[in-house]
Parts: sequence; C-alpha cells; structure tokens
Amino acid sequence: LCLESSRQECVISDAIDYLCLESSQSRFEAAMRSYQADMLRGDDDDDQQPRHVSQIRRAKEILFEKGAVEHGVETHPTSIARLFPMDRSKTKVDLICSWRTTLSAIGTTQGQHHMAGLSVRPRTKSKGCPITITCQHPSIVTHDFSTNGPACVSFEVTVRNRLVDASIDFEFSVERPKSFEFAGAEIFASNLDGGDELTIPLKAMIPVAGVYNLQKIRLTVVREDKSVPYLFPLQWMVTVKDISEKE
Repeated sequence: LCLESSRQECVISDAIDYLCLESSQSRFEAAMRSYQADMLRGDDDDDQQPRHVSQIRRAKEILFEKGAVEHGVETHPTSIARLFPMDRSKTKVDLICSWRTTLSAIGTTQGQHHMAGLSVRPRTKSKGCPITITCQHPSIVTHDFSTNGPACVSFEVTVRNRLVDASIDFEFSVERPKSFEFAGAEIFASNLDGGDELTIPLKAMIPVAGVYNLQKIRLTVVREDKSVPYLFPLQWMVTVKDISEKE
C-alpha cells in the first residue's frame, strides 16, 4: 500500500512539475519580450535620429525570434505550429494517455493507453476525411421574438485541408433541420490547396427560444473519380433566450 501510494504521488508530482515548468517558461518569455521592448524604446530615446529600414527590421528580428511568431500571431509551445512546422518533414506523433479513477468498491485504478503513428499533418493521403471543420458562433443569444420575429444567429464555418502537399476537391452542403432555417451559401463546390482554408459565413433563423445545434454540415470529397461523403459528430450549441418572456 505504501509503495502504491508513493507511485501515485510521483505521477501527480510529475504532472504538477510539468505544469509549473510550462507556466514558468511562459512568464519568462513574456518578461523577456517586455524587457527587449523596453531596451529598444530606450535606444530610441537616446538616439532621436531616423533609423534606416534595415535597422528597424533587425530590431524586430531580435525582438521576435524565428518561430516565436507565425504570421504575426504568437504560437503556443505545444501547438501544432510549433511541434510540426511546415518546413519540417515530421507529420506524425505518438500519443500516451494516462488515466486514473477512484471507485469506492475496489479503490484506485489507473493505467495508460498508447496510440502510435497518429497523422498530424499528412502529406498526400489521409485515412479519414482530409478536411477539418471548425465554427465560430455565439453560445448565448437574447432576442425579442414578440416584436422582431425570428432570431438571426450569425456564425462562420471554416474548412481546412489537412493535407500538406495535395489539393482537395469537395462539395460543401448544409442539411436542412426541422426546427429552424439556414441562410447563406448552403451548397457549393470548391477546391483547397495543401494547408489552405476557407471560411463560410452562415445565418440560422431561429423561430422560438430554445437550445439548438448549428452543426448540420456535410462534406463530400472527390477522390479518384469517387465521391465520399463525410458527416462530423460535432455539436455547435447555441442557447436562444426570449427577453419578452417574464421570468
């Protein structure tokens, strides 16, 4: 029992130590960027003479090291952009998932699952759908149905080609739900080059207050003269409240 307890404490301690190190690294990088920016501003105060374009560019290179900023947006150390840069050939990862549960009848149970060779950025082929979809939508919407009619909920769907070195032909379509209507480009054909993405604005016309799932997207990918449809088990939930109703 003592050995098992010590082992569990070590596992927890390792996880906490990693989180502390990651947090410390983030704070250190933020402090370093702030210090470098202050130093650059100090140099500007000491020398009021105009600087050449090359000097400004060099200052920016010093302030933002290569790989720290991608297209003007800072990337997290554990993000795909950092772990698998586009200029490297590695596109697979081995995943280790540790789990632990406490049951009153048999005590604590813990274990690990391993998945090897997961494709993060496949080059030209993918076992599943080569396109990923994400959505930007509000989670809560308030609307006066008594005076303004149906509520209009705007959202954006982004489709991205996971393949790095291959283009994809696909058809984008929206299945019509029974409880509300869609407005926008509900069906069209398009093409995405390797790594490219496309954002589609849509609107949902909600007739009454309630909770709705906006995810009704179907993608049909054309592969070697064959059309393969894909449905995505995602939920883009939005709660629509009627402000005219008395609580």
